[in-house]
Amino acid sequence: MEGFELLASGLALFITFHLMASVYALRSALVNLLGLGMYKTVYSAVATLGLVLIVLGWMDRAVVPIYDVPVWGFRVPLVLMPVALTLMAGAHMSKDIKRWTRHPMLWGIFLWAFAHLCANGDQASVMLFGSFLFYSIFSMVLSDDKLAKTDPEHWAETKATTSLIPFLAMIQGRAKPAQGDKGFKAFFAGIIAFMGLVWAHQYFTGVPLMPY
Repeated sequence: MEGFELLASGLALFITFHLMASVYALRSALVNLLGLGMYKTVYSAVATLGLVLIVLGWMDRAVVPIYDVPVWGFRVPLVLMPVALTLMAGAHMSKDIKRWTRHPMLWGIFLWAFAHLCANGDQASVMLFGSFLFYSIFSMVLSDDKLAKTDPEHWAETKATTSLIPFLAMIQGRAKPAQGDKGFKAFFAGIIAFMGLVWAHQYFTGVPLMPY
């Protein structure tokens, strides 16, 4: 297969199976059919295959322009990526990050994808980042629905003290600011990761982060 075909196949596998895991009825049916252990094995194998195909397709991609990127578009990742990486780091470092939003990882993916769509107008980039942008949105909705159906009591508490929209629960007074230094640790982890990307981006993607 050519680069675009590999990329499209990988995205279809990776994103479809991740979304399937968030659909309560579908995941339950698969677990009942395969058993939990086999379901996790198949899920991991398909997700890994999808990721490998995405990488191979990206490496073999042709540059086919779709839209012209404005001058300011190249600056958007410099603004949004530290925020995205802070959310991603915080999702693994502390539950306090959910005081900001109950989906910090998915919002991090959304900002990562949106920032790169602003800075890249070729076909492969639109396929890759556009797919992950829509994935992050749908996954937030499906994840909330899954929690509501699997653990209604926990969902009621979560819904009352968090928000899908970042900082909305804090503005409305439903969530208190994070206690301690976990938020600061996530921020510094995001900044350090961003600084590493500034240096390494051209080596693992072939595209300098700061072209000008």
